[in-house]
Amino acid sequence: MYSFTISLEADAGCGLAGVLRALEAPRAPPLAPHKHALIELVKGNMQRSRIVCEGVAEARADVLRVFTHRAAVAELLARRADRRALRPPRSHS
Repeated sequence: MYSFTISLEADAGCGLAGVLRALEAPRAPPLAPHKHALIELVKGNMQRSRIVCEGVAEARADVLRVFTHRAAVAELLARRADRRALRPPRSHS
């Protein structure tokens, strides 16, 4: 899933870069009145694509870090639960 998402976003980024180059070319396309708005929209989508790629990579690193420490955390929680079971209940008076 990770590589699929990154691949899709990279492909989208490349496609958007091509569209941006075509819009910024000196020859005026028939969309001249809307050229500036289109360029800004394409740049925004390119930035969103980069952010998604970075976010997915960061999330993957976090998940791998969780699995690396899973055994230690499970042991810590088990020890804490054992201590809690041995404590007498508090009275709320």
